Amino acid sequence: MKRLFTSVLLTFVALLIVAGGAFAAKAVFKAKMRPNDIVPLPVNVDSKAQGMAKFRLSDDGMSIAYEINVKKIDHVIMAHIHQYVGEGRNGPIIVWLYPDVNSTGPGSPTEAIKGELVSGVFGPENLRGGFTWEQLLELIQSGQAYVNVHTSEAPAGEINGHIH
Repeated sequence: MKRLFTSVLLTFVALLIVAGGAFAAKAVFKAKMRPNDIVPLPVNVDSKAQGMAKFRLSDDGMSIAYEINVKKIDHVIMAHIHQYVGEGRNGPIIVWLYPDVNSTGPGSPTEAIKGELVSGVFGPENLRGGFTWEQLLELIQSGQAYVNVHTSEAPAGEINGHIH
């Protein structure tokens, strides 16, 4: 009987570990960014830029740590999470990411970047445009939010991509 109890207990613990890993994986989201993914480039801009944004929801679900890495890009002035409203146009800004989450306007244009553009943490207090935390999480989980990196040459966004 003791052996059966131990076997059941070990199986239960193993299931918890596997299930916990599955839930933890859902707390990580990424966006692969490239030119013309959502917002078209101006006709005079030929960009080879690329980027990857990573987001991790905290254990308590009340903050998100983020990191944006880019390459083949310069003159970055800002980056945001936007609500997706259709191909070819920018949706409303939900969160400023660059220069930082408290920004209210563009930063000075960067030099050429290969690597980390910005990293940080944001929470409900950093949301813009009347969005709630629950709305942001739903938009991210449903693929209806995207990251957009804006440059002085492409102020509507040089590289962008859906968060999945």
